[in-house]
Amino acid sequence: MQEKVRDRKETAIVLAADTLLKIMKPGNEEHMLPILMDLTKNSAVVLACRVSPIQKADIVRMVRKQFPEKSTLAIGDGANDVNMITAAHVGVGISGLEGAQASRAADYSIGQFKFLKNLMFTHGREAYRKNTFLISYMFYKNWLYVLPLWMYGFMSQFSGTMFYDNLLYQCYNVVFTSWPIIIYAVFDWEYTKEFYMEKAEAYHYKLGLKNYLFNARYFWRWFIYAVI
Repeated sequence: MQEKVRDRKETAIVLAADTLLKIMKPGNEEHMLPILMDLTKNSAVVLACRVSPIQKADIVRMVRKQFPEKSTLAIGDGANDVNMITAAHVGVGISGLEGAQASRAADYSIGQFKFLKNLMFTHGREAYRKNTFLISYMFYKNWLYVLPLWMYGFMSQFSGTMFYDNLLYQCYNVVFTSWPIIIYAVFDWEYTKEFYMEKAEAYHYKLGLKNYLFNARYFWRWFIYAVI
């Protein structure tokens, strides 16, 4: 069966509640779960029908257990999706006729399912880029602030002599270094929203998938900026 699935590009798998119960039964999970995950990995779509809220969460946990390097996203619109949403790395709730339970339990809330594309491919990509810049900037401004004090300590024999003016102490974090990053976060876009929705290619998202903007090399580059 597995060999047949690998040969087919368009394969769908339907999982029923009884099937999941047999797979998750103690004693069966160790040898049946890898087989199931191998089948689903080579399928275009996997449908779970007539499953309970707990089983929805179990499916997410199975995927996380079998593929720990992958990130999972669960989306739902009702109270029966709460367990699944909280079990995933990222939970998205749809607020609507089914109530607000899913939205309250989720990391993100959207009004309609079609907004998921915009959330992931526009705001998700830009949020990663801006957050990595923010974290690096926080280290940078603190290095810029502390390194002169540390160097001055050798000259003053670490006597505790004031190096900065009191007004500079008070305004450094509140005014001088807060507004630049706020303005950057609000107004900076690497590409337009229309570009992300219509023309973006896979390589535009590699910076997040490959962690290009938050690694040791990037971190120490900001440190060198502060020293210079």
